This record gives sequence, C-alpha cells and structure tokens, in this order.
Amino acid sequence: MKESLIVRIMSVFALVSVVGLVILSVGFSPKAKYPLMVTQYQKNTSLKPQDNENDVKKTHDKMKEYVITGQSPSEKENQHFPMDINAADRDALMQVDGIGKKKADSILSYIRQHGPIQKMEQLTEVEGIGEVTLKKICEKFYIKN
Repeated sequence: MKESLIVRIMSVFALVSVVGLVILSVGFSPKAKYPLMVTQYQKNTSLKPQDNENDVKKTHDKMKEYVITGQSPSEKENQHFPMDINAADRDALMQVDGIGKKKADSILSYIRQHGPIQKMEQLTEVEGIGEVTLKKICEKFYIKN
C-alpha cells in the first residue's frame, strides 16, 4: 500500500517537473528560429570600419533575408545554377571566381552589343576573359538553344 502511494507521488512530481521545464523553456526561448545559425552568419558578414553606407544596407538586407528564409544569400543564389548565360545578371556572373564587377559589366555589354551568345567560346572576345576564366564560366552557365 505504501509502495503504490510512493509511486503515485513520484509520478505526479515527475509530471509537474516536465510541465515546469516546458513552460520555462518556452518562456526563455530566443525569438529567432535558428539562433546559432544567425549568429554564425552575422560573424561571417561582419563589417569593417571602412565599409560605406550602401554596404551596410546590403548586408542588413542579406541578414534579414537569411533570418526569414533560413537560407544564406549565397545558398539561395547558387540554387539557380547552372543557368543560361544570356539570362545572367551582374550578380550571377560575379558568382564565378575571377569575375568582378568590371568583367561582369564587360560581358553584359558584349551581349548587348553583339546579341545573345551562341557559343561559349565567344566570351574570349570579351576583354579580360581567357581560357581559364572561360572554363570556370562553363561550369556555371550554359547556352539555351
């Protein structure tokens, strides 16, 4: 008789403890869905003092998008590769190692002047694009027929 009473008391105590822990964990939980990932992303994109106001706004927008979607911008941007070179914008072109703003603008200017690219080898006509860069571009882009 005493043993069953002790078991019941211990069961009630265990149940109250679990409920209390759940209430405490919900009450003190952080607002972000994945707080460790956000912190890690913030550390990776920390700004340097010489960054200008536009860079601060861009980074803020990227971090905001990351918190909302749970995907870093680079993960989101890389999802659409490979893509048609003729449909690429500056940001997509700059995803390729060795292509900065200047080369990306040169490629877009070439496409505007000469029309859609028919063969990837045409890109060697763009100033600053050699065989090595062409090989990297071919990995991320294709020509839609």
